[in-house]
Amino acid sequence: MRERILSKYCKEFKITIEDLISDKTHQKLADLRSVIAYNLRQDGYTYEEIGGLLNKHHTTIIHSVNKCKSMIKHNNDFMEKYGHVIGTEEERRYRNARNTLIKILRSKINDFDLDQLRMLNVFSNQI
Repeated sequence: MRERILSKYCKEFKITIEDLISDKTHQKLADLRSVIAYNLRQDGYTYEEIGGLLNKHHTTIIHSVNKCKSMIKHNNDFMEKYGHVIGTEEERRYRNARNTLIKILRSKINDFDLDQLRMLNVFSNQI
């Protein structure tokens, strides 16, 4: 799973997955990790899941996501370099809204008991 998620970023920026998940602290790698963490967070991954993918502690991921948010707002050079990967403000808002809706739906599904879910399944098969 790690390879599938990270490979598109590695191809785009011509680095290896090994470098991306390493302890190397070069600015290019640190910035790219921040962008990846930000995008994955926007896609609904938890800080712990992102940390597992990038081989980093979840608190490092929290810092990375916050750093990326700040860079998006205040650093034009950063957006010139990574904007095509991060997306436009409208795309980011859409992703955010979509993920919020998914969380709401998941929480509502958890409120159903097994019999209600069976009834929904029977009903959906009749449509």
